[in-house]
Amino acid sequence: LIPQVADQHTAVRVKAIETLGIMCPSSFAESFPDAALAVRKALRDDSRFVREMAATTLATVSVGDPDTISDLVRAVSDTEPIVRVAAITSLGMLAKINDQYVIKAIVARIHVAEDETADVLEAVHTAVSVLQDKTGQKRHAIKDEEAKDKKQEHQGHESHASQLDEEY
Repeated sequence: LIPQVADQHTAVRVKAIETLGIMCPSSFAESFPDAALAVRKALRDDSRFVREMAATTLATVSVGDPDTISDLVRAVSDTEPIVRVAAITSLGMLAKINDQYVIKAIVARIHVAEDETADVLEAVHTAVSVLQDKTGQKRHAIKDEEAKDKKQEHQGHESHASQLDEEY
C-alpha cells in the first residue's frame, strides 16, 4: 500500500493515504513506521487533495513525534486553505498541550486574517482552544466525535456493500 502513496494518479495517492489512516492507527505506529513517513512525504505532493489527505491522516497514523509536528507546522502555511485547515486540525490533536511552538505557528494565521478563509480561522480557534485546555477534555471530545463519525461512515459503507452483494 505504501508504494501507492507515490502513484502517478492523484486519486490512487489520496485513497492509499486514506487507507493507511484506517489500517495503521497510531497505536500500531511502532509496527508500521514507514506508514507515517510515507504520509509525511505526501505533505509535499503537487496535488492539494493529496496534501490535505496527508495532513488529515497524520492525526491518525502518527504519535505526534517532533518530525511530524514540524511537517504539519510547515503545512499550516500551505497555499491551499483546505490543506491549512487539515494541518491545523491535526496539530490540535497531536501536539502537546501548551506547546508554544505549535500555538505560535497556528496563531500566525490570524495575522493574515484579511486574506484567510473562515474555515482556516475557525480551525485556528478550535486548535488553540484545545492546545490551551489544561484539562485535555476538549481534545478527548474531538477524538470521540471523530471516532463516532468514522464508525457511522464505516457502517454506511458496509450497508452499501451488502446492497451491492444482494443485487449481484
